[in-house]
Amino acid sequence: MQIQKNLFLFLFLLFFLNSCSKAPDSKTILNSFPQLSYVSESQNIHLSIYLDDSESMRGFVTNPQSTYCLETGNFIQRVLETTISSYDIFTISSLRQQQFSSRTIRDPSLYNAISTPLDQTLHHIVNQVKNDSTTEHISIIVSDLVLSNDRDITNFTKQLKELSKISPEFLLIGFQSIFQGKYFSEYPIKGTLQVQNQTRPFYFLINTRTKKTLQLVKEKLLSTQNANVFEASAPVLMIDSI
Repeated sequence: MQIQKNLFLFLFLLFFLNSCSKAPDSKTILNSFPQLSYVSESQNIHLSIYLDDSESMRGFVTNPQSTYCLETGNFIQRVLETTISSYDIFTISSLRQQQFSSRTIRDPSLYNAISTPLDQTLHHIVNQVKNDSTTEHISIIVSDLVLSNDRDITNFTKQLKELSKISPEFLLIGFQSIFQGKYFSEYPIKGTLQVQNQTRPFYFLINTRTKKTLQLVKEKLLSTQNANVFEASAPVLMIDSI
């Protein structure tokens, strides 16, 4: 499947671009988010969330109780309620700031973009980090990580390499969610598929400049306390060390 192809490509690039020799630490079963913890106001942190609004994401919100709706909605709500000094939420297709709530992401009409320009998203993140070295930037992409064509893959690779030079810490969390609706296949044959009550993966891709900031995200926004307790909506994949 294309999503598997692109995810493996992405993971390979992360391993290749980061010079740390420590082996990756993969957690296969993690608990759902616990009660909200707050980030200190005294830290100069800016959080940017990039939400994939392509049509291939719409099938995740057909069922308002899907893992996508619950986990992404809960995460957005936590972001809105934290005391991080500032934050922005963008749609990937336009990179325009949007007003979001935990209900907004459940609206099927939000997901109407014809492509997923993740390379442009990474370019936007690179510019943010470069232009403001006094702020600790947290960048979070919520997407199925499916790239549209070979040009996107080439540009994605270039921007990922550039980002890894200036902001080298990455965290990738993968979920499986029920999906019902149109899926725009890119591989092996390009076309539209009608998917009925099957599961597809989506991901939280998190980037920070320092390990300290990444640890802050894991502890305050993505805490994995009681990780030995299985929850059906828990992440099925978490790469937290490269």
